[in-house]
Amino acid sequence: MRPEDILNNAIESIKSGIDKVDNTYESHIREKAIKEVNKKIEEKGLNIEQIQNDDYEAMISDLSKDIKADYAKKAAQGLLYDANYDRNLIEERLFCKGILYEYNRLHPSLLEEREKLLKKLLGKTGKNLLIEQPFLCDYGYNIEIGENFYTNHNVVILDCAKVTFGDNVFVAPNCGFYTAGHPLDAETRNKGLENAKPITIGNNVWLGAGCSVLPGVTIGDNAVIGAGSVVTKDIPAHVLAFGNPCKVVKEI
Repeated sequence: MRPEDILNNAIESIKSGIDKVDNTYESHIREKAIKEVNKKIEEKGLNIEQIQNDDYEAMISDLSKDIKADYAKKAAQGLLYDANYDRNLIEERLFCKGILYEYNRLHPSLLEEREKLLKKLLGKTGKNLLIEQPFLCDYGYNIEIGENFYTNHNVVILDCAKVTFGDNVFVAPNCGFYTAGHPLDAETRNKGLENAKPITIGNNVWLGAGCSVLPGVTIGDNAVIGAGSVVTKDIPAHVLAFGNPCKVVKEI
């Protein structure tokens, strides 16, 4: 549900004398909204019919932050959430894709404009970054990158959970970083539910062309991942690793 819908629902609940709801996820958010409205009424000395437009907009903004924080918490814990039908998440993905549409259509020589869009989209960036077009991600704000970051063409980062890159990371073309997973049970999966686990890439890491990094993986500092690898488990620091599944070949 959108924050506006949840807030309107909360206002109607207050009018009906309801301040507690069932113990479901959407109900949990709705109960937060009810508390927020009641708090605003008490602060301003208003009744429910006198909520001002600026109060309403402020409550929507606060509720949006709460929803985003709750989803981040669920993702960090590997819990299931509604990815396919939740309107708030759909709108956040569309916002991200709108920026990416603009980014990927910019002339490659417009480096300053490209960097501005990346800094608008990504959660954290270093001073020196270059992401070759085309580039795709889900939300953008879950991606944090260090200094001297470079990715070649056609990199995909599905950042349903946090994806963190250290300093001096070099990513070859056609690599993918995938935080999302889905239930094995078809009935649950068809409800649009998924979970997500964070990915962490250390400092001075080089990933060869066509690598896939799967949910929950950490790659240690100074590691090199060979082309075409599917990284399903953590890779320690100071090693060369490759294969499907990716395995350590030697220390470096």
